[in-house]
Amino acid sequence: MLTSDLTKGVDMKKLLAHTVFGLILASAFMLGSSLGIEITGSLWMQDVSPGDEVSQEITLGLSQNDTAANYTLELFGLEQNVQGINAPAEDDASPYSAAPFIELSKNKVHLEPNSSEMVLATAKVPQDVGEGARYAIISIKQEEKKSKKKSVGVTSGVNIPVIFILADSELDETGKISKLDVEEP
Repeated sequence: MLTSDLTKGVDMKKLLAHTVFGLILASAFMLGSSLGIEITGSLWMQDVSPGDEVSQEITLGLSQNDTAANYTLELFGLEQNVQGINAPAEDDASPYSAAPFIELSKNKVHLEPNSSEMVLATAKVPQDVGEGARYAIISIKQEEKKSKKKSVGVTSGVNIPVIFILADSELDETGKISKLDVEEP
């Protein structure tokens, strides 16, 4: 009898935990469809020549159903992770980085519901840039809201890839893998 009662107690705890988790997950999906930043200019791909000055307008906006939020914009080199996803390179020492010659008109943006704001990204391509292509990423992240209450929050962000193809460059977009050593998972 005691074993049966304990088993029921454990099952009830599991059922309660699964139910709470399911409700949190469902509410995140329902809220997520109306909460989040809208971005225009979400890819900056352009042919450039040494010495060019080029720019891209990036517009950040919120719908009337969103809540006010602060966003931070940062420039990084671009790298691809193992899954092939573009990601910011924290320690960017690549000779193919475009990040050193790009400037943003603003690094922080505050948005109210049903509003938008434009940020201008400007690149001054160096004369001695070389050939091939240069890459960067503009990372836009919602700042965390500081709260004394423990709660679940939804945050949003986006990475804008920047790809400059230098004039008179021939890009070889093919490769051949001759050997691959992979660690055991």
